[in-house]
Amino acid sequence: MKAYVTVCLIFGFVLSSGNAACPETEDVVWALGHRLIGCQNFRNKCYFEEAKYSVFNITTKEECQKYCLGLCPLIRSPTTGKYRGDTKVFINDCLRRYHNCRTGETYIKNHAIS
Repeated sequence: MKAYVTVCLIFGFVLSSGNAACPETEDVVWALGHRLIGCQNFRNKCYFEEAKYSVFNITTKEECQKYCLGLCPLIRSPTTGKYRGDTKVFINDCLRRYHNCRTGETYIKNHAIS
């Protein structure tokens, strides 16, 4: 369990930092990581490359969504994400990533809410 939480925290930090240098054009990149990471989507190739996390392999949406991880810790650490001008509050960043994976939306993490 400790390893899972550690992976989630590290992974969340690496993937959640949006980059102002990336365009907001939506050309979603779907990528698979190893079994503890599963599927992740990125708004476009720039966001994928900015993640700089080499455990991902680009794949199709259909193949990737078979591996959306829904095992998020129930730790309340609210965060907001922005997608197409809409801002949404998520209980934690893991649930934001899960929502993105299941829906195909690409809410980019804005910031944590205290």
